[in-house]
Amino acid sequence: MKKMNWQEGIILILAIAPLIFVISLYQQLPLEIPIHWNMNGEIDGYGPRWMQLMFAGIGLGVYGLMFVVPKIDPKGSNIAKFATKYQALRLAMQVFFAALIVLTTFVSLGVALDVDMMIRAGVSLLLVFIGNYLGKMKQNYTIGIKTPWTLANTEVWNRTHRMAGHLWVGLGTIMFVSAFFSGALSSTIFVSCIFIMVIVPMIYSYVLYKKLPSDNE
Repeated sequence: MKKMNWQEGIILILAIAPLIFVISLYQQLPLEIPIHWNMNGEIDGYGPRWMQLMFAGIGLGVYGLMFVVPKIDPKGSNIAKFATKYQALRLAMQVFFAALIVLTTFVSLGVALDVDMMIRAGVSLLLVFIGNYLGKMKQNYTIGIKTPWTLANTEVWNRTHRMAGHLWVGLGTIMFVSAFFSGALSSTIFVSCIFIMVIVPMIYSYVLYKKLPSDNE
């Protein structure tokens, strides 16, 4: 059996810790907890407190998925080529989920926190972090910008991810700054940046694929 390294141990601890945290405070949670906030940061949805246990388990599910899927990815050998960076991405995901559970649990306990601002700032930082690694990802079916055109052509994959990496870092930074402002404009900026991050790389990969010689991979 392959010995677990210390980085993997930290990722696993971060995946399990939120669930333990919620279990330890479960009896103190109200019978109904906030589960949804609108774009103005106002609570507009409640649910039974057991849902916090379910939410806390998401990080563990993500851990399992990101641990197992590369092992069955048809291009798993490519993931091994950026294994250190992939592990860093897994760590960032677990930090994000853990922080989210701690935040929402404290809010459920009555602690006054600006959930809208903190979540948007956290999402923005996560996207900036991922963007910094996009250009280093090798072609695979597990993580990255997986369009029919990036998966069909290695050059399209590489160039699309390099472009998207710069795009995500730039727009993620704008999103982070906008998170500290309230109002419709701030929300519009945030949503618009997400939309651009998704759509532009898709269009770019299609256009690039069509420009390349038809006998390319």
